[in-house]
Amino acid sequence: NTVHNFLIIYDISDDKRRKKVNDVLEGIGIRVNFSVFEVQINTVQLTTIEEELISIIQPNIDSIRIYHICKNCVSKSKSLSNQANPFEVGDYFV
Repeated sequence: NTVHNFLIIYDISDDKRRKKVNDVLEGIGIRVNFSVFEVQINTVQLTTIEEELISIIQPNIDSIRIYHICKNCVSKSKSLSNQANPFEVGDYFV
């Protein structure tokens, strides 16, 4: 299964649910902002993660957005900080 780049962003007001979502995302991606993760997974893994996140959140209150970032878009993206460029391979343990 081909690996794809995703940007997963969340806005969750409840501390307990936010911590659970954060724990899931820290297990699969790289935090690039407080509530933003860059994730490189295949579509089967994405489906599993979506199901896990849906089981945690309250959709009428919480918000999670998942953006598929194509390879062409990655090459056009950059970081304006001392962090690695978007989806840049580094010494990460995921």
